[in-house]
Amino acid sequence: MKTIKEEYISRFGDKYEMRFQKRLDEKTRKYFQNNRRDIKNSYTNLIVWRNDFSHTKEINTTATYEDVVQAYEDGKEVIHCLASCMIDEDV
Repeated sequence: MKTIKEEYISRFGDKYEMRFQKRLDEKTRKYFQNNRRDIKNSYTNLIVWRNDFSHTKEINTTATYEDVVQAYEDGKEVIHCLASCMIDEDV
């Protein structure tokens, strides 16, 4: 999340950073209420697992295939928030 905010969205200005954070917080709350999973944690796990594999060639031994698939599905919500905040103000 830090990279998205600090390296990508910040280039477009505070308006987009605030919009992203607001939408992400709201989506996180609603998604957790409906699914009992945190999209921020899922997204972060995906990034960590990917970096571990690509930089150290280590595969996470505690995450199952199903865990990875679920984290991928959950983590896509973060990307949807990013996309929507960059397109228009009222989505």
